[in-house]
Amino acid sequence: MRPYIMLALSITAVAAMAPAQCSFSSVQLSAYGSGCNPVFSTNPTLGGTLDVTNCTLGLTVVAFGGCCNTFLRAFVLAIGAQPANTPLPQLGVGCTLLASPDVLLFQANSAGPTFTLAIPPGLPPLSFRAQSGAIYFTTIGFSTDVALTEGETVALQ
Repeated sequence: MRPYIMLALSITAVAAMAPAQCSFSSVQLSAYGSGCNPVFSTNPTLGGTLDVTNCTLGLTVVAFGGCCNTFLRAFVLAIGAQPANTPLPQLGVGCTLLASPDVLLFQANSAGPTFTLAIPPGLPPLSFRAQSGAIYFTTIGFSTDVALTEGETVALQ
């Protein structure tokens, strides 16, 4: 076989093995509803970043780290197709589930505050709902408390 034909076949084979390009170029979060924090005065927030090189979505919970015998232990993330409006009085006054929990993810504080989600190639533009929470443990009284973010509509384009 001629060398240039071998080169062309090699390039074609490598191109076929290359990962598909990310379908998205931007992410936008739009808040709705209200968060709550029965322990501290500052509600956690949820932010998002899109890594187009690796085609991953990072959803980051920004929460107060704790003090005074109350420690940040973990994070939770609810992802759903629809918004929700379910009061959660067991968590505290004004706490409401704002995203249908079609997927519920849990992550220890030691793993960090960012949930990294791989995005399959070839998806069309889409949006979904998300809400996160910070889980605290208090050594005085041995209680566990959850602070919630606002709901977020996450749009990938």
